[in-house]
Amino acid sequence: MRSKGTSIARNIEVYGSALQRLTDVLASPEVAGLAPELRNKLVFSLAGRSPDLGPIRIVDALGNVVADSESGRPREETVADHDYFLAQRDQQGLGLYISAPVKDRLGYGADSVALSRKLLDGNGAFAGIVSAVLRLGYLRTLFQHVDVGPHGVITLFSTDGTILVREPSLSNGTTDAGVRINTGWNFQRMLKEKTGSFVGRYTPDGVNRMRAFRQIDGLPLMIVVGLALDDIYAEWWQRATWSIVITALVCAGIIILAWRFKRELKRRELAESDLAELAKELSGMAVTDPLTGLGNRRHFDSLIQREWRRAARAKSVLSLLMIDIDHFKDFNDRYGHPQGDEVLRILAKSIGAGIRRPGDSGARYGGEEFAVILPDTDLRGALTVADNIRAAYMNREEPRALAGEPPTISIGVSSVRPAGGGETALVRSADQALYAAKENGRNRTETIALNGGRGATA
Repeated sequence: MRSKGTSIARNIEVYGSALQRLTDVLASPEVAGLAPELRNKLVFSLAGRSPDLGPIRIVDALGNVVADSESGRPREETVADHDYFLAQRDQQGLGLYISAPVKDRLGYGADSVALSRKLLDGNGAFAGIVSAVLRLGYLRTLFQHVDVGPHGVITLFSTDGTILVREPSLSNGTTDAGVRINTGWNFQRMLKEKTGSFVGRYTPDGVNRMRAFRQIDGLPLMIVVGLALDDIYAEWWQRATWSIVITALVCAGIIILAWRFKRELKRRELAESDLAELAKELSGMAVTDPLTGLGNRRHFDSLIQREWRRAARAKSVLSLLMIDIDHFKDFNDRYGHPQGDEVLRILAKSIGAGIRRPGDSGARYGGEEFAVILPDTDLRGALTVADNIRAAYMNREEPRALAGEPPTISIGVSSVRPAGGGETALVRSADQALYAAKENGRNRTETIALNGGRGATA
C-alpha cells in the first residue's frame, strides 16, 4: 500500500520539476533568440517522456497553443477558457497548478488533469504557460492494487474539493472524477489539520467508514483512505453474535465476549497506525531525492530560508557549500548514465560522512550539483567540512561495478552573519566560489565571504 501511494507523490513531483525546467529554459535569452522550430526541439528534449504523460504544450499570453511536444506544427487551438490557464494568468506566485479533470481537446479522454507553470517575459509580466496532460488512469491502476476491503475507498482530490481519482468506482460505473466533494466541517478540518483520521458516512453510498487523510507536502493534493467499519468489525460481529447466545446460557460467555472486543479494538488501532504511516511516507517522498537519498531542491529551498531567519534572529554565522562533479557529462557520455548515477550516490555518501553535527544538512541542488547547509559555522569551520567531504570522496571504497576513475569534485564555500535581506546573496556567493574553483582548474575549493574575503585550497 505504501509503495503505491509514494509513487503518486514522486511522479507528480517529477512532472512538476520537468515543467519548471522548461520555464527556466524558455526564460533564457539565448533560447528565446533561437528559431521557433529549433527552440521547441531543444526545449521538449529536456522534458523527457513518460507513458503516463500526454503532450507538453507551450501557450502564449492569449491562451493560444504555439508549440506541442507531439507535433512539429500544432493545430490552431486555444486554452484561454481552461482553469489551468486562467489561474496562472490571474494569480501571483502560484507555482505548479493541477487542474480539475478535463476532456483533452486532442483526444486523451476525460480521465486526465493538466499540470501548468507560468511563463514570464523579460519584464516579469505574464507571457503564457507551459502545460502537460497527466492521464488519471495511471493513478487509478495504482489504487486498484491496494487492498482496502470489500467496501473500502481511496480518494485523491485537490485542496479546492475536486475529486481526481476515486477507487473503486461507484456502483453505477461513474468515477466521480471532476465532482466537488462536500466542503463542510470534515473537509475544512482536513485542510486545517493536514493529517489525521475520523469516522464519517460517505454520501453517495451511505457507508460508514474510518478515514485517514494526509495532504501531500508542497502539492495541492489530499489523499484519503477509507475503511468501512463493517469490514473492520465483520469478523468481530460474527463471533460476538455467537458469544451473546452462549452468554444467555453460560456466564462464562461474558468473558469470551470481552476478550474478543479488546482484540478488535487493538486491530483498529493498528489499522489507524498503518494508514497514518502511509500518509507520513507520502509527505516524506515529496522532499527526498530518490537517487541519492538526500533532500531535493524543494527541501533545500525551504531549509536555507528557515536557517537564514534563525541565524538572523540569533546573530549567528551561516555557511553554505556548493559542490559540483567535474567533467560529469564527459563521464556519462563515456561510461553511460548508470555509471554516472553510481558516482552521484558515492558523492552523496561522502557528504553524509563529511557532516558530523545533527543540524548540518546536505541536498541535491540539481543534476550533478549538491549543497550543504552549515548553521553556526564560520568560514574556517566550513572549510574543514569541505575538506572532510573531499577526503571521504577521494578515499571512497568504489563498487566493483564502477567503470573507470570517477571524476574529481570542485567546492565553493561562502559564509555570512545575516543582518537583513534574504538568503539569495549567500547562495549566489557560494555559487560564485564554485565557479571560481572551476575557472582555476577544478578539483579544488574556493571561498568567497560576503564581506569581500576570498581564498582557495587545492
